[in-house]
Amino acid sequence: MRKITIGEEEYSEIVAAEKATQDKQVSRRLKVLILRHDGLSNAEIGERLGLCSVRVSQIVSGYKKQGLEAFTRKKYGGNHRSMSEAEETELL
Repeated sequence: MRKITIGEEEYSEIVAAEKATQDKQVSRRLKVLILRHDGLSNAEIGERLGLCSVRVSQIVSGYKKQGLEAFTRKKYGGNHRSMSEAEETELL
C-alpha cells in the first residue's frame, strides 16, 4: 500500500481551514491531515486523536479524492420534518 503524502501548499491550506472552522468534526478531520503531513503513521495519528487506524486511512484517502472544499463542508443537517404543518396539526 502506498503512503499518501500531503504537499506544502496543501498543508498551508489545511492549517488555514482548521483555524477557520468551528465545526469539531471538520477540525478533527483536518488535524488528521496535519499530523499525516508531519510524518506520523495511521496508528500514531489514531492514538493521538482517539480514532482507529482504518478511520485515519479513510479520512486521508477521502481528502485526496474530494479535495479540501468538499472535505471541509458540513455534511450533516438537522432534523428534517417528514410531516407538513397541516398533518402535524391533524395528528395532535
